[in-house]
Amino acid sequence: METTAQVAIRILPLRPNDPSFNQQQISYKENTLKISLPDKPLESEFDKVFGPFESQENIFNFICPIIESYDKGISSTILAYGQTGSGKTYTMFGNSDNHGIIPRVISHIFRVLSSDYTVRFSMIKIYNEKITDLLAENIESRFLSIRKHPDYGIYIQNLSEYVIKSPDEALSLIEKGKNNCRMQNTMMSLCNFRLTIICQITIINTSFNRNHRFYKSKITLCDLLGSERVEKTRAYNLSLKETININKSIQCLQIVIFNLTKNNGSHIPFRDSKLTFLLNESLEGKHRLALIGTLNPGVKNLYESFYTIRFANLFKQTKIKIRTQEITLKTFENFENFERQNMIIKKFKENYDEGKIYQEEFRDAQNFNDRIYCKNIEKIMKKNKIMKYAMIKYLTLTEKIVEVVDFERKQFGCIEIKNDYKKRRRSCSTVCRWDKNIKGFKMQNKSSIIIDNIEV
Repeated sequence: METTAQVAIRILPLRPNDPSFNQQQISYKENTLKISLPDKPLESEFDKVFGPFESQENIFNFICPIIESYDKGISSTILAYGQTGSGKTYTMFGNSDNHGIIPRVISHIFRVLSSDYTVRFSMIKIYNEKITDLLAENIESRFLSIRKHPDYGIYIQNLSEYVIKSPDEALSLIEKGKNNCRMQNTMMSLCNFRLTIICQITIINTSFNRNHRFYKSKITLCDLLGSERVEKTRAYNLSLKETININKSIQCLQIVIFNLTKNNGSHIPFRDSKLTFLLNESLEGKHRLALIGTLNPGVKNLYESFYTIRFANLFKQTKIKIRTQEITLKTFENFENFERQNMIIKKFKENYDEGKIYQEEFRDAQNFNDRIYCKNIEKIMKKNKIMKYAMIKYLTLTEKIVEVVDFERKQFGCIEIKNDYKKRRRSCSTVCRWDKNIKGFKMQNKSSIIIDNIEV
């Protein structure tokens, strides 16, 4: 079944003391919007136009038919697009008294789904073409990478995904993500208005359907960065280079949508930005798709509103071929195995830098004495638990890591770990060797250290 993206416009209410309160240049009806530009008026039709005093519930009621087939394996993506300060974040998140789209979607899921479904939640931030996990335990964690797998599609490597069993659990995670975002922005002196926040809900049916397969769907909810032009963004005291890089996501999104609607077989540059790469499957038409364009009707924002309306007009031409995603039992098991292996690799990488400390002290000891005996190694290991833990991980998990590299067809970023291990092992081989039969070190002086005998 082929259809097009759904597009709605939401107009921000102006305060009575706003200079533009009595000079509004935007008028609307149920699905028609007219903007009075100085040179000529622009009139457009959308699926729905929401006035300044429309409730959050009415906004969700527009979105609900788009996302409600998640239990049948149909994925969906909702985008909030508009200039900074036009109401995107309020539309998507709301506040404690008046929930936005994201909390309402989660509540709807748990009202409809039975116990045969697993629901997972993740939350990320894209700033300056870098992806950050907002639910990571360590808020100073590294930037994440996007990968593409032949079976699982596009995913973010090492992303924290939490199984949620109630709306309250999800709301707690959202608050955690918001707090982490604020802390990161403060620590790194980031511009709060120039970032994109994406929440993703993955729903997997844990019982067979009539085709003896599982349904799997994703709901992607995006609070995009402000769509204002580069010269207006410079007001945030950013350098021109940083401004261009930050605006890259929104500019690439505009280019991708333009090329998709041309429908002339031209190349679609999905990989030109992290945002469009992540939304590749959504924008290609494999997901149900909706855009909420938010407008600030103030006179000084007239041209920004015009650009938002123009993009919304283009976006509504995006074609969609609704596709149900089903996975076999084997794929489902591989998916679970893949998640477990990803977590092993994630923890392994977290200790990688700490493991370098061991390497440095080990090298210093080699320079001091060409032959390091069992007693010296044991002393070093007991002296620093972090060093010992990292070394043990390197030695005992090598075979697992190699298996992961082969299993994931060398697409999941494990090559670096594998190569680093080989280099480290060569540097240590003149002093000691790992013997898998005894699960310990064999030293040059014929003695040995058994890992199980060492306290970590």
